[in-house]
Amino acid sequence: MGEGDRRSTDSTRDGTRERQRVLLLCAGIIVLFAATDRVTLGYFAWRPLVVRLLWALFIVATALNLRGAGRARTRELMLALAVFSTAFYAALAALTGGVSSPLFHWMLALPVAIAVVIQDHPAAIVGSGLTMLAGGLGILTAADTTPALCWQWAGTAAIMVMLAAYISGSYGRLHAREAALRRAGAEADTRARASEAGIAARDEFLAIAAHELRTPLTSLLLQIDAVERTVSLSPGGVLGEVERQRIGSIARQAGRLSGLIDGMLDMSRLTAGRLELNFDRVDLAALAREVAQRFAPDAAAASCAMKIDLPEPLVGLWDEARLDQIATNLIANAVKYGAGGGIEIEGRGAPDVVQLIVRDHGIGISAEDQQRIFRRFERASGQRQHPGLGLGLWITSELCKALGGKISVTSAVGAGAAFTITLPRRSAAAIESQKPRMPDMEPSRA
Repeated sequence: MGEGDRRSTDSTRDGTRERQRVLLLCAGIIVLFAATDRVTLGYFAWRPLVVRLLWALFIVATALNLRGAGRARTRELMLALAVFSTAFYAALAALTGGVSSPLFHWMLALPVAIAVVIQDHPAAIVGSGLTMLAGGLGILTAADTTPALCWQWAGTAAIMVMLAAYISGSYGRLHAREAALRRAGAEADTRARASEAGIAARDEFLAIAAHELRTPLTSLLLQIDAVERTVSLSPGGVLGEVERQRIGSIARQAGRLSGLIDGMLDMSRLTAGRLELNFDRVDLAALAREVAQRFAPDAAAASCAMKIDLPEPLVGLWDEARLDQIATNLIANAVKYGAGGGIEIEGRGAPDVVQLIVRDHGIGISAEDQQRIFRRFERASGQRQHPGLGLGLWITSELCKALGGKISVTSAVGAGAAFTITLPRRSAAAIESQKPRMPDMEPSRA
């Protein structure tokens, strides 16, 4: 049984229980109102009480038979309940004074009451209306009422039956909408679960693929590094300038592939919540200068003049490797998208927090794109021509959160972009990591 069918069955079962409770309540009210018969008649009579007890027992029996009943059986029970309830009511009206009984005056409202109690059963309303017409006209005829009054009463009764039928139809339409909404909700839940399973499978595949690719790529990078060192040590060797350029291109492409794989691995760890942090005292200013130095050749190749404004140490408790990754991603972005313009790296310190600002003067980011560039696989519309997975800023944002900080961007199209990371010097996670851990104490064995 599917999730939608299971929910439908549960909803039907709950509806049956609710209807049973309502019917049992009605049976109790019918018995409790037996005292009003004595007030109406002025004396105690057994026959109205017997009719009420039989009516209540019939309702209780119907409620019990609803348990486990199918849709067709339920409709039959509701039709019988409506017809017999109307007949019992007419009998009570006849036994408590006929046309002068208060029950007779309220008889016209009986189909409406039945439509409220027995919802979405038009056949029950029709059966109740026909029974009411027969019982009411019988009481009027027994009282020698004129035909004109009988016709007037019958017309009023017909109007009340139509009103009850309208109420029943309204309930039916409402129930149909509720059923459609439940089905739509169940289908949406099923699609959401399938989507979540697909995302989990994708993330697992990416993690496995990244791990499998990392091993041969590491060996390839080592071989390329060895070749580059050999070439640099023998400038007058057999290799010409073209071959040297090709080796350099291979090294750059392998480095780019390594970066993509590292991004996939980080995404897998962050998504699965398996990111490990090793907090220690780190000088963010010194680290940023070191990262900027690594990018100096790339910045020069992109005609980006790099200006560093880090006059004082910015020391805090952070994970040095992750902080290096944050600075690397931001400076790499500045070099990539700010080609031809200057790059400014600034640091600001406060007693509790520090800020690192990386500003470029490149293509900039629109206000609409600024809302989504920190999501997975999202990139600004003006950056489509640049290669990448759209993971760098998402990873940077998640790493900032892991370190207790945040990242923000200020930009306009054509005016460059300034990314600001704000980090507490001692986050809650860092403080917790510095607490001494008590060794596990095992009870001694005799």
